[in-house]
Amino acid sequence: MFSGLFGFKGRIGRGSWWFGQLIGLMIIGALFAMSLVFYGPNRTEASNGDFLFLLVLVLSLVAIAVINICATVKRYHDRGKSGWWYFVSLIPLIGGIWQLIECGFCSGDDGDNDYGQPPGSAQRLENIEREVSSIGRGNLAKVDDDYIANYAQKLALSQVQQQTATNNTGQVNSGRPVFGKR
Repeated sequence: MFSGLFGFKGRIGRGSWWFGQLIGLMIIGALFAMSLVFYGPNRTEASNGDFLFLLVLVLSLVAIAVINICATVKRYHDRGKSGWWYFVSLIPLIGGIWQLIECGFCSGDDGDNDYGQPPGSAQRLENIEREVSSIGRGNLAKVDDDYIANYAQKLALSQVQQQTATNNTGQVNSGRPVFGKR
């Protein structure tokens, strides 16, 4: 799942895009909580940890921006559009709403487009090919043959046991099946 959040090639679906946005919101929430702890209303003087906190803050914001940009570009690819459509989000008010609706609620292109296969289709294709190849190797026929063979063996064994117990004359047989006699 995380591999879809970095890099600009390929396509991701709506769920992966929302997952990337959720990760960004969780990081922002954690940073906000940390800033309340470090820079709360009772703070009176600077400490040695200020630089470290600001470094973590800047690195986290850069990570959030990269995740957001990569996920949105891939989402636009899934819609059959160029990644340059990301910049529509820079239009005040309307751009963010446009991006939210297009990336978060509109479905992607069915089938292949200029940016590759639909998200998850490669795994589904591999599973189908594996299943078809196992049928071609005779695994299902083997299962059916084994079932029939076991059933025939059990049926023959029960018939032999019945014939062994008594034959037509009422005498006990030696245990070997008698064929052709009734």
